Amino acid sequence: MGSQPKQQATDRFWESEERFRRAFEDTGVGMLMLELDGKFRWVNKAFCKMLGYSKREILTKSFSDITFPEDLAAGLDGLKRMNAREITSSTAEKRFVHKKGYPVWVELNASIVFDDDENPSHTVCHIHDISDRKRAEEELRQSNERHRKSEERHRSLFESSPIAMIVTNDEAGIVHANVAAVQLYRAESVEQLIGLNTLDLVHPDDRGNVLERRNRVFRGDRPPLSEFTNLFFDGRRHRLDGSEFISESRGIKVDWEGTPAILLIIRDITEQKRTELARQEAYDGLEEMVDDRTAKLKRSENQFRQLIEQAPDAIYVQDFAGNILITNNEACVQTGYTQEEILKLNIRDLSSVSKGAREENLKRLLEGEQLTHERIHRRKDGSTLEVESHIRFGQFEDQNIFIGFVRDVSKRKGAEETIRKLSSAVEQNPSMVIITDKDGIIEYVNPKFTEISGYTAAEAIGQKPNLLKSGVTPHETYTELWNTIREGREWHGEVLDKRKDGTTIWVSLSINPIRNEAGEISHFVSMEEDITERKQQEMELIEAREQAEIANRSKTEFLANMSHELRTPLNAIIGYSEAVGLETFGPLANDKQKEYLKNINESGHHLLSLINDVLDVSVIEAGKLELRETEVHLNDAVEASVQMMRSRAEFGGVKLVNSVDGEAPVINADELRIKQILVNLLSNALKFTPVAGEVAINTEIADDNSVLIIVSDTGIGMDAKDIAKALEKFGQAERGDLMQAGEGTGLGLPLTKGLVEAHGGTLKIESEPNKGTTVTIRIPQERVLKLDLDRMQS
Repeated sequence: MGSQPKQQATDRFWESEERFRRAFEDTGVGMLMLELDGKFRWVNKAFCKMLGYSKREILTKSFSDITFPEDLAAGLDGLKRMNAREITSSTAEKRFVHKKGYPVWVELNASIVFDDDENPSHTVCHIHDISDRKRAEEELRQSNERHRKSEERHRSLFESSPIAMIVTNDEAGIVHANVAAVQLYRAESVEQLIGLNTLDLVHPDDRGNVLERRNRVFRGDRPPLSEFTNLFFDGRRHRLDGSEFISESRGIKVDWEGTPAILLIIRDITEQKRTELARQEAYDGLEEMVDDRTAKLKRSENQFRQLIEQAPDAIYVQDFAGNILITNNEACVQTGYTQEEILKLNIRDLSSVSKGAREENLKRLLEGEQLTHERIHRRKDGSTLEVESHIRFGQFEDQNIFIGFVRDVSKRKGAEETIRKLSSAVEQNPSMVIITDKDGIIEYVNPKFTEISGYTAAEAIGQKPNLLKSGVTPHETYTELWNTIREGREWHGEVLDKRKDGTTIWVSLSINPIRNEAGEISHFVSMEEDITERKQQEMELIEAREQAEIANRSKTEFLANMSHELRTPLNAIIGYSEAVGLETFGPLANDKQKEYLKNINESGHHLLSLINDVLDVSVIEAGKLELRETEVHLNDAVEASVQMMRSRAEFGGVKLVNSVDGEAPVINADELRIKQILVNLLSNALKFTPVAGEVAINTEIADDNSVLIIVSDTGIGMDAKDIAKALEKFGQAERGDLMQAGEGTGLGLPLTKGLVEAHGGTLKIESEPNKGTTVTIRIPQERVLKLDLDRMQS
């Protein structure tokens, strides 16, 4: 299309009355004309779409037919008053009934139109669908209901809300405000707002209206929903620095610390009002065009021209071939072209679309669909920008046209990419990341938190981090933590956390405060690294050192309790045999003498061991065994005994397993005798377990709260006869060539059984040939310290 025909089309587009009628028809705002009796004279597409009717269907109905029953009286009263010239226009919020039966909330602006004789002719209405806003108001009302049920939680929402909220008493004095209100009024703190009179912050021209509505709410002469909407108003307010802004205020009567009060929700809608004013001026221009087709037409055209020129989005009106017919100043800003240059372009010069996509888009547009795309536009200098375009189909003078609204979203996309990168870094962090508000309520956790703690995000959000407390970390640690971060400083430390399944983990914890634009702490970020393995290694080193010390003490105690009278002569025999064998007193006559001396020495050592066992058995049988009772930590005693047998197990090629955890109970017993019991049992198990076998020891709490010590092996096992014989003094079970005849003294199990019974316990053996043996020691409940028993049961 050449420049001259295109300019002619542009002129016709602005000058033709038909063009404005079609603009009236295609606008997104519902419009209609009513006869004086409430019958529809004319409606536009937007109104039909709003209620789901075709134009033909709705023109057969009246204003009463589509009005929600509860709103009908008020609507008819408004029409009646306008027809009676009591008022010339009215604005109201009401409900229409959708074709499918559900209500549609609208804001209706109605104006009476007079004929040449100044008699009422018909009514023109502008309809805005406000269902979303009404739903938002209903949600706010429900939020207030939830507030009464859970005041503490909603107080948190109040404080952290990005929307300004103020609580005033019956004298309009501010008793509480949130951070958003401090920022809105440009105060230094909440304390600076408290005590101020809200009426002093309202423009003098609006104070009477605000005061009357406040009094109406406090009188309680309206049902709850009406109370809420009665305190809805837009007005001018003052900030503390003297600047002025337009606010949208909503209020509801609440109970504040036992006295009536009003919760005000205040939004700065200055820019929105400016936009609405421009839009209303445009709508007024349309009404003037319809009502007065002569002098007012030109003014309406100018208003629409200015509206397009001043629109914040680029506007492109193009013909069926893509030639640009009309554009505005924002399009020039985005592309770098002048309007004259743009009008010589095809839309494809700015944005390339494949043939297939173009044909699909064309089909959808012709079917009445509005398309929204994100695309790349080219500027005059060759650079590009990301845009979001909204396109719809229309007709003008029997010519197909497309109207496009294009917004530059480059900055938004850049911000979204930055947010995506930061979010990805947090989501993929190998440490647990927790974000809380300033009161410690969790608002976010990353996937690693769920992986380590076992809690899902849904389970954690809304809770406090103390759901991870194990109860082991001292209370003073958490006191120091909170004091540090509330002062705005970073805190580092190590704490023991508890997972959802009850198991514990050591974490290295780092918490940093986050400040808002006002410099106040608004959130805390916690990063927790799992250091359980490192802590276990540290504790194992400590335990190994303690076990070595215990073994040394056990050895000393054992030697101190030996009978001097029995050992002295035997030691003399062993000592003299060694001295003679070493030829201390002169050389031996022959090798036979050396062999005899060696036998004497070995027999002496064997006899010494036997004497020790016999002595213990004798003391037990005589009832003279004295127990030196102390608090015995079974996990320590077991570990010390296992360490004593470790080398023997390795020498025999047997796996020795300690299955006792750090939570084993503490008992009141003779620690030396308990270790003697454990060593005897482990020694027997290792002796009769072949290479590649396994010996294990464990503890349990029985149903009667007694403690069980269980030693099991995968050795050669015994039958019932062998078990009975093994428990006899000097008795030994024999399994043919699986055992060496005469191996051992036969006092190990009887001595062990006697030591167990001396503690009031029992010894039980379960075994089958070739299936191993299990020995169970039961320590009575009265020897279990109650404190530790409670800990085990919990």
